[in-house]
Amino acid sequence: MENETLSNLSASAASVLSSNQDSINWISIIILLAITAVGSYIGSYLQRKGLNRAEKENFQQIHNQLRTTTETTERIKQEIHLILNRKDRLWHQRREKLEEFVSCLTEVESYKNKILNVLIFQQHGVIIEPNPINKLMMLQTLYFPEFEAPVLSIGEIVGEIENSVRTLSYHNSELLKERVI
Repeated sequence: MENETLSNLSASAASVLSSNQDSINWISIIILLAITAVGSYIGSYLQRKGLNRAEKENFQQIHNQLRTTTETTERIKQEIHLILNRKDRLWHQRREKLEEFVSCLTEVESYKNKILNVLIFQQHGVIIEPNPINKLMMLQTLYFPEFEAPVLSIGEIVGEIENSVRTLSYHNSELLKERVI
């Protein structure tokens, strides 16, 4: 009996163990499923959070690059505006000086004509203003270096005419002295 009892006991222990093992397997499976679900959810959550953080960092980086690009663009735009304003002011100034230059040329012509009248018609009572050639040369030197040769030529011609008038005036004064004496 002892063998029988022992065998019965073993069989009943095996059946209890196998029924417990079935319930343990089910519990293990449920726990495993719960852990897997929670792990999957946490993994997905962490992955999404990581993507959001990376996008936020990228957004900050893109925002900083955009700010830098905008500042650079505005600075270049201001520099171009300043350059264009400067060119415009220089153009207007050059135009004004060219008008002054041409006016001075007219004064030189008038001066030359008055001197020639003194020389040719011996008009001694004519009031002759100072020679404007110096102003013309100053304008040419400061603003119009490309006109150097013509202005020098004009200066030489006016100088020769002045010398001729001086020489003639000197000779006339000598003649007057001889007549008076």
